[in-house]
Amino acid sequence: MAPTTSNAVFVVTGANTGLGFECCKALAKEPNRLIILAGRNTERVHAAVAEVTRVAAASTVVEPAIVDVASLRSVRDFCDELIRRDLQITCLVCNAGIQVKEKAVTADGFEATIATNHIGHFLMTQLLLSRTKRIMTLSSETHDQNEKTGLPAPSMADLAALSKGLEPFDGLTAYTSSKLCALLHAKEHARRYPRGPEILAFTPGFTPDTSLFRANNRLVWAIAKPIVTWISRWNGVRISTPAYSGGMMARIAASSSWAADGWTSGDYVRIDEVYAASAEACDAALGRALWEQSEQWVKPTWLAASSSFKGESDFAKFEKPRRLQKHIDKIRYQKGLKAEDMFVRQRSTAMWVIDGPTTL
Repeated sequence: MAPTTSNAVFVVTGANTGLGFECCKALAKEPNRLIILAGRNTERVHAAVAEVTRVAAASTVVEPAIVDVASLRSVRDFCDELIRRDLQITCLVCNAGIQVKEKAVTADGFEATIATNHIGHFLMTQLLLSRTKRIMTLSSETHDQNEKTGLPAPSMADLAALSKGLEPFDGLTAYTSSKLCALLHAKEHARRYPRGPEILAFTPGFTPDTSLFRANNRLVWAIAKPIVTWISRWNGVRISTPAYSGGMMARIAASSSWAADGWTSGDYVRIDEVYAASAEACDAALGRALWEQSEQWVKPTWLAASSSFKGESDFAKFEKPRRLQKHIDKIRYQKGLKAEDMFVRQRSTAMWVIDGPTTL
C-alpha cells in the first residue's frame, strides 16, 4: 500500500497511549511526514512524542499538541492554531475516547463520554473541513446490539438527554451510544460531502490491552481481562492488539487512494475489513437528526445562520467551497479573529454573509 506524497500531515487525537500512539508510531516510520500527536496531558504527550521520534524516519517530524477533546474551547483553540499555520491535513484521526463508570459533566455541560467520543470530534471535523483530505472516526462493535459483545445496547431515543447523561446513568450505555454516534457521524458526513473530505469509521476490534477502561479498577480488570477475552473469542468477537489495529489505522490514513484499496467514504472498517454496520447506524433519518443536534451542541458560530437570515440553516443543505473557506481563514487571521467571532453561511448562489464584531 503506497503512502501519500511528501509532506503529508496527520493529526491524531488521544495519541499519547494505546491505539493512537501505535498509529503515530506506524505513521512516523515513513519519510517526509508531519505527525501532530495530540492529547490532553502535557507530560504524557511530550513523553509519547519523544518515544515516537526515536522510531521516526529522519525527515519525519513529530509534534506535540495539547487539546482536551471534551472541551469545546480547547478544540476551537487547537483548530485555530492549525488554521493559522495553514496546514493541509492528509488525515484527521479522531481517536480520543473514554469509557467511565461514574457520571462526569464537562465545563460545557455535556456528559463526559459523549463529549469526548463524539461532540468534540464533530466540532473538530467541521472547523477543519476545508483543509482536510480525509477523516477517520473511531467506532466499535458495541454500537450494534446484535453483536455478542456483552455490553448494553445504545440508547438514541432522546438525543438531548444523551448529551447530559441518561438517567439512571450507566457508563457502558453511554459508551455504546457514543460509538454509534461516531458511526452515524461518518455516514451522514459521507452523504453530505460526496466530493470530500472522505471519511470512514474504524473499529479496532476488542483490544483488551488499551487504556480505554482506565476508569475501572486495575486489579479487577487484570483478573477479569482473560475471562472477558475468552468469552469474546467464544462469541466470535475479533480480538486484536493496539499495535496491529493502530498499524492498520496508519495504513488507512496514509493510503494513496481509498478507492484503489477498496474503501469508500462512509464505510465501516473492522480492523482490516469493510464490515456491515448495524441497521441503526445506517438510518439516514437518525444520522440527520444527530447531525442537526450536534450543530446545536457545539454552536460554532461559523456554522450557524446569520442573525439576519430567517429560515433553514444553509449549512445543512450546501457544501462549503474550499477556496472560499481558505479566503475566509486568511481574512480571519489578518483581522485577528477566531472562529467564534464570525457567522458564516452559504446560499446556493455561493453568496457568503459574514457578520461579526469587526467589519471585514
